[in-house]
Amino acid sequence: MRKYFSLMILFVMCAFVGLTGCGDIYENVSIDTSTNEITLYVDGGTDENSSKPASQTITASIEGIQDASITSEMFVRFDNPGIATAGEFSYNENTGTVTITAQQDGTTDMYIVSGDNSLKVESEPIKVTVIEEVESIRVDETVKGSVALGQSISLNNLDNISFSPVKTSQTELEFYFYQEQNGVVSGATTADGGNLVITQNENGEYFLYALNQASVGTVRILVKSAHTNGFADNQLVKYFDIMVYDGFDESGIKVFDITSGTEQASELSSLTLLENYRGTNIIYNQKRLSLSVQNFAGDVI
Repeated sequence: MRKYFSLMILFVMCAFVGLTGCGDIYENVSIDTSTNEITLYVDGGTDENSSKPASQTITASIEGIQDASITSEMFVRFDNPGIATAGEFSYNENTGTVTITAQQDGTTDMYIVSGDNSLKVESEPIKVTVIEEVESIRVDETVKGSVALGQSISLNNLDNISFSPVKTSQTELEFYFYQEQNGVVSGATTADGGNLVITQNENGEYFLYALNQASVGTVRILVKSAHTNGFADNQLVKYFDIMVYDGFDESGIKVFDITSGTEQASELSSLTLLENYRGTNIIYNQKRLSLSVQNFAGDVI
């Protein structure tokens, strides 16, 4: 009886193996690829030797085939479809080549696969980065930044810069104080005799610091894309103004004392004041001034 029971177990095991096969036929099979990283550019060069190619051809080889039922055909699988596309494979025995083409800005892992859903082998992930280069930046002039004496402001957090094309990932910016000499624009990290300072922290964020000795008024900030050299590209280099003020009065309104400023109060137009100091108290020679649509004359209110 015991012998009969053992034979039955052996029969069942053999039947199971017969139904399921002799294990995973891809167990010792691997796919090797010519690269593990690709960088492509939307509307990049058509020549793969270009420094910014739109496409790149890679090679994949299936190694360790021992079962005749294993096919050498391969296909591409993307974790994030839509970033890039893959063409048709061309084969030479167990080696194939395929061209990957940029579609839109972003990153994805890509795999070379052989087999089907139940039994297959995949390559190690290939990181695909697609870049859509920034073409221009734009300043939203409705956003008005300001900083009080003795305080700082994050220039990045003003959120006043937009990019074209919208989907570009090249959104890194640099900030400087605007300088112009003989028609040549340049940037500086200090202004007002060192009383205004722009610094960058370890996270790449730019801050403007206004020391207590700084002059109140407007200071011009130069903003440029980190993906352009110099300051001559007027599509990728712009500027905007930041207001530096003394503090707040008892009612919580910003106070500007322009007594010691380089601009003469009698020469300032009311339109300039309305634009730059709207909703504030303007102090000149210890007197609070009114803003009217007429020429600014230092009226006392």
